[in-house]
Amino acid sequence: MDELMDWQGPNPYYLMLVFEDVAVTVDLDRRGWIADLGELMRKEGTWHLFRKEPRSVVFSMAVLEGEQPYYVARHIGRVPGGEVTCYGIGKKRLDGHSDRLWVLPNGQVVGGDDAELFARGMI
Repeated sequence: MDELMDWQGPNPYYLMLVFEDVAVTVDLDRRGWIADLGELMRKEGTWHLFRKEPRSVVFSMAVLEGEQPYYVARHIGRVPGGEVTCYGIGKKRLDGHSDRLWVLPNGQVVGGDDAELFARGMI
């Protein structure tokens, strides 16, 4: 489905939100996507962070009723030839704990609050 997308910017990832009755492809560079999908943001389902090229799922997270899922891009710093940015999805669970998964520019996947620690090693 995403090969027909007219991507709005340079983000190398997109989201696929899957619910019981629908799957939604989210261009993370499109302004206003959170507001446009507001009623779906806390709906029970699964969130999948996909790499655009080559098209592949990086990681996935199940979202239960009442949990608060989110997407984040964290800019860590600059290196010759570009910027070090980590991309991730997470959720605040019903018990208040937060789960987070991150992918670093080199493809390494880390959990929790470890993204900045590992990314700083790239700078």
